[in-house]
Amino acid sequence: MAREQPEKIAIIGLGLIGGSIGLGLKAAKLEGVQVVGHDRDPSVGAKARRVGAVDESDWNLISAVRGANMVIIATPVVGVRETFGFIADHLEPGCVITDTASTKAEVMGWAADMLPPNIHFVGGHAMAGKETPGIDGAEATLFKGATYCVFPTATAHPDAVRAVIGLAELLGATPYFLDPNEHDGFVGGISHLPLILSSALVSATAGRPTWRVSP
Repeated sequence: MAREQPEKIAIIGLGLIGGSIGLGLKAAKLEGVQVVGHDRDPSVGAKARRVGAVDESDWNLISAVRGANMVIIATPVVGVRETFGFIADHLEPGCVITDTASTKAEVMGWAADMLPPNIHFVGGHAMAGKETPGIDGAEATLFKGATYCVFPTATAHPDAVRAVIGLAELLGATPYFLDPNEHDGFVGGISHLPLILSSALVSATAGRPTWRVSP
C-alpha cells in the first residue's frame, strides 16, 4: 500500500515573521504536515532548519512551493509581487496562498492580477513584532495574543479562509476581518504617529528660551 503523502506548508522568507510562523507550526506538533522553508540567503534557510523552524530548507523557490497545500509569503512587501511572479505557474491547483505584508490593498491587487484562478489567496497581517530582527529573533510565541488581520479575495474558497483562520489560531493569535484599504489607513497612522509626535516634541523644546544651541 502506498504511503500517504504528507500535507506540505511552504514558508517563503525565514526572517523574524517567517521563522516565528515555522517555530509556531512545529511547536503545535501537527501530524502528517511537512514544513518547508525558502530564503534568498541560504545561510538563513540552514539556520531555520537548525533551530527547528522548518523540516527542510530548499534553496530553490520553485521546488519549495511545488506540491504545497499552503504557501505563506513572509518576505518584505517589496518582494511579494516578485514572488507571485515566480511561483504562479508552479502551484498545486487548490493551493492556499497567504502573506504577512503590512501593506494590503496593493498586495490584494497583485494577487488578483497575477495568481491563476484555481489558486485561493487570503491576505494576512499579524500585528506582532519585536526589536530583534531576522531568524535570530524568531520565537514560537511571537503571535500569542496578537490580532491577526485576515483579507479574503472575492474568489477565495471558504475552506481557504478557514485554513488561514486556523493558522492564526494555531499561532495563538485572534483572527480579525478588515477591509484592506481601512487596514492600510490604520497601519499608516500607527507607523507615522510616533514620528509626528517626536518631531512636535523636538520643535516645542527647541523653541523654549532654555534650549541651548552648540556653537
